[in-house]
Order: sequence, then C-alpha cells, then structure tokens
Amino acid sequence: MPDIPLGRRRARPASHIWTPDILQSVAAFLPPNVMACTIRLVNKSAADQFKHFVTTRLSQSVPEHAFRHHWGFPAATRTLTYEERTQLLCLTASSRSLVNLKLAIKSTGLLPQPKVLYAAVKAGNIRVCDWLIRSGCRCPLMDMGRAIGESGSKEIYAWAFGIIDLFEDHSDAIPGSRSKRSTPDRFNSYSRSNSHNCRIHTAWAATCAAACSGREEFLRWLLQRLLELPQVSGCTLRAFNPIHLLEGAAEGCRLATLQWLHQQLPKLQLLSTPNRNQEQQLPLSLKRVQRLLGAAARSPTPDWRAKLEWLEDLWQQRQQFNEVHEVPDVCQAVMSHPTEAAERLMWLQQRGYSVSTGTALVTACKNGCMAAVQVLLSQGLSADAAMSPAAKAAVMGGHLAILQALHGFRPLERTDGVYMLEVAAGGGHVKIVAWLVEVLGIGLGDGYGELLTKAASRSGSVEMIAWLQERSCPWSSECLSLAAKAGCEMAVTYLVEHGCCIPRQSGAPYVLAVQNDDMAMVRCLRRLGVPWDPKGSTFTACVRNVGADKRRLPLLEWLVKKGCPVNWLAAKKYAGPGGQLVTSWLKSMKAERRQRKRKCPEQPLEQTRIAKL
Repeated sequence: MPDIPLGRRRARPASHIWTPDILQSVAAFLPPNVMACTIRLVNKSAADQFKHFVTTRLSQSVPEHAFRHHWGFPAATRTLTYEERTQLLCLTASSRSLVNLKLAIKSTGLLPQPKVLYAAVKAGNIRVCDWLIRSGCRCPLMDMGRAIGESGSKEIYAWAFGIIDLFEDHSDAIPGSRSKRSTPDRFNSYSRSNSHNCRIHTAWAATCAAACSGREEFLRWLLQRLLELPQVSGCTLRAFNPIHLLEGAAEGCRLATLQWLHQQLPKLQLLSTPNRNQEQQLPLSLKRVQRLLGAAARSPTPDWRAKLEWLEDLWQQRQQFNEVHEVPDVCQAVMSHPTEAAERLMWLQQRGYSVSTGTALVTACKNGCMAAVQVLLSQGLSADAAMSPAAKAAVMGGHLAILQALHGFRPLERTDGVYMLEVAAGGGHVKIVAWLVEVLGIGLGDGYGELLTKAASRSGSVEMIAWLQERSCPWSSECLSLAAKAGCEMAVTYLVEHGCCIPRQSGAPYVLAVQNDDMAMVRCLRRLGVPWDPKGSTFTACVRNVGADKRRLPLLEWLVKKGCPVNWLAAKKYAGPGGQLVTSWLKSMKAERRQRKRKCPEQPLEQTRIAKL
C-alpha cells in the first residue's frame, strides 16, 4: 500500500476522542471545580453533557490555569471592596492551593491578613500555614485555638503547638490584628494568658471550638491532651468555665457526645478554681440552663429535638425549670436557621416555650427568615414599637422581600425612613433605597443627598454611588476618604472622575488605605493624583498605624520612594518603643534620601517625584 503524504491526511480534532461515555467515566473521579473549569471546555458536547457544573467554589481546589485566567492580573479585583478581597484571600487559603494564594495576594494588593491565616489553619493545610507564618502573618492565640478546633486535624494541632512561641510576643502587638470574626459569648470571656500558659489557653479554645463545630472524635482527643498538659491547674484554668464546653457540644455535637461530655463535667470542674460564683458552679443556674437549651434549639444536627428534650429531662426536677419556658431567648435562638426557623419556632411553642414576638421578629428580619416572619406576624405584635426596629433590621440585612412584608402588615413610618435610607445606602442595597424613596416619598434633595452619598461611599458600591449621582445628590468632602477605606478602586476612580472634592493637604485617604494594609488602594490614589500633606503628617499617621509590625514596612517604603514628605522626628516618635525595626528602617530611609539629594542637588525631591509620574 503506497504511503499517503502527510499533507493529504484529514486531521481530526483531538477532542473527538472524548466520547460521552469516556467523559462520564472520567468525571466520576474529578472534583466539581475541575469539571467546571476544564472538562466542560473540551468541546460543545462536553458543555452540554455537564451543563450542571457551572459554579466554581473558591473554597475548594481550583485548577491553576483557571484561577490565573480569572484572578491573575491586578485589574481583576478593581471592582471588589476591601472586605471582598479579604474574603477572596480567605477562600483561596481554604482551598489548600499555595500557588493560587500567592497569585491572589499579588492581584488583590493586600498583605496577608490574620483572617487568611485563620482560614488556612481551619482548612488544615500545613504548607499554606507555614508560608503565611514565614511571610510574617500572625493572628491572636485564641483565634488560632478556635481555628485548630474547627479544623479537626491532629496534624495542625501538632504544627501549631510547635510554632506557638512565635505568637506570644507578636500576636497582640500588631495593630488591627484582632480578628473581626464574630464569636460566641463563651469565647469572648477568655482572658489573655501569660506566656507560660499560652498552650493551655490555646488548647482550651481549640476544645471549645471542636465541640461547637461538631468535631466529636477530635473533641475527645483534645480533652485528653488538655488533661495531660503539665501545667493544668486551678490557676491556669481560672478564666474558663467547663459549662462553656457543654454549651458548645449542645450546639454542634450529637446527643451521645453531649451526654458523654456531661459525665466529664465533675472531672473538668476540679481543674478550675473553687472560688466561683453560683452561676458558674454545678448545679446549673436558670440562666445557664436557658443558654444550653438555646444552643440545642439552634443546633444544625438532625437530633436537635432529642438534645433539647434530654436537657429538659435532666433538670425537670428543679423548681426553677418551669421558669425556663417563660424566657423567650430559647425561641429566639432558632432564628439562626433561615430555612427551618418557622418549623422550629412552632415546635418550641407547642412544648410551652414563650416567645417575645417583637424581639424574635427583629432577629428573624435580620437573618432573612421569611417564613418565621410570616408566622410571627400572624401571631400579632405585642407592641407597635416592634415594627420600627424590625424594619431597620431587614434593611441592615438587605432583605427587601421581608421589608415589603412588614410594610404590607403595617405601613412603615416616614420618620424612620431617613435612617433606613442611610443604612441601605451604607450596605450598597440599591433596590432597597429605590423602594424606600418611592414608598415613603422622601426627596433626595431635601438635605439628605449628602448624607446618602457619604453612606454609599462607605459601602464601596459603584452602583449605589452612580445611582445617587444620577439623581444629583451632592458630594461630601469625606466621600473619597470613605471610599478609600471601603477599598474599592473603581469606586474611588468614579468619584474622582465625576468631580468629587478631593481632600487637600491632609492625605487622609492614604492613611486609611495603609490602615487596611491595602497597597493596591495606595497606588490607585497616587495614580489619580490625590495629594498628601507637604509637611509630612500623612507619613507620620501611616507610621502610627504600622506601629511595630515589620510586615507592613513595604507600604511605608513605597510612600518614601514615591516622594511622600516625611517629618523624620515625628515619624520616629510614633514608631513606638516596641518598633525598633521600624525605627532602624526610618534611619536607613533618611540616609538614603539624603544621599539621593546629594546626587541631584539641583532638582527638588518633589520635582523628581512628578517627573517619575
């Protein structure tokens, strides 16, 4: 058979070998993100076959090529606020991909935040955690303990206790390092320990977090480690109440684990100091029983009813127990479940639990529990005053449908309209603002325009700012600074391009950007020509925000290199006694700037900066 010249062969696309059967077999072994970002893109047939794989979850591993395509350039995050960019970093850290995390940090222009380390520890990826630690990222010890408990990883526990000494001297020295993450009340009462008790406090926080997050096997293991630590004593656990642990288990664990932990209470009680008030001792007080019942009522476990019934039986012999039904907080606790709140509320009411309709309504509106709101409205309000805080809570949560339901039940008062407008604008809720203006008849030209533009700038929502600008709402002199703090580059650019007044001399937008560790915003402000104080107060305020945190020195270095005026004496003063590294860096920068002036004596530094721009 004669050879056929290669040029005459009809080549078939390589993707044709991927028949539907082969693709289906391969898909069974691939994670959803790979399906969405890779397999669906093979050909049109694959896209039709796997059309339900359309969502990419950043908290799971994302193929590097897809992540680079979407987030691998600075402009990709210009529309995001500071909080949204921080969330992007946290989700990427949770995905366990160090390559993607490095790329995300570069594109967002943010320094690694304590929240990012928290997310990495919670995800249980030692490699990512190690890199963040080497990059200078720290978080408070109690937050570290909580993340360990939520991770459920013995390897993370061993790693964290191997490097825990790094946190003793630095976790509280970093300005702004305190996590803004909301935590249960049982965690907030823990005091900061001395260095020799750091391990005990971290282990206790991990144990409570493991109970609250339902890590049952890990909880038992942590309790054993806690009891084996050599310095466990009444003095060490003075600030801790074992009942906090039981409360966490009532929320996150199954009934069997809750019962087992209850049996361990006497042993744990002996570890704490005997000088405790009546509420913290066994037998439990009415308030503590109520909190335990509330924890069981809001529990995400399928046996939440069984746990609540067991807790009722446990203390039904107490004369005070009947009083628990009269306290409405148990019913209010179920409002943390938007989809199940109504069902749980009615079940509790059938068991005799009372409900404060007004308080429960506010919580339901804030959490977006539409079904529960309808149930509560059908039962009637105990006071007309409950409508106003409920409507404000709905606006704060951004729930327009609930706000409309409240208005249909009882018309909203115009006197509360201005406050609700400000809250809605501050949350970037354009639809709610438009609805309130239409329904309540509030004119934006009645002196409220400037108030709303300030709130919209605080939200960082370009859509909200543009909506107000189209209606001729006047700018405030604070708008640019508020937008810089919100951290949305597009919002700041929009304000400057549409004539928003720029703060002169003070340089406040730079200070707020440095406070957020936001290099991208600092560059954006300079690119837009926002001035700084010629006498050096801008740089001094930035140094004051940086404090003793060497991780944030690149922000100061960038300002100096771009020609930001510096008052060296004032900057050294505000570096603080603990900022030796920052002080030495200031000396080196001062010497470098003097040397640069000697090389170019004929050209002032400000002219050099302008030439570079």
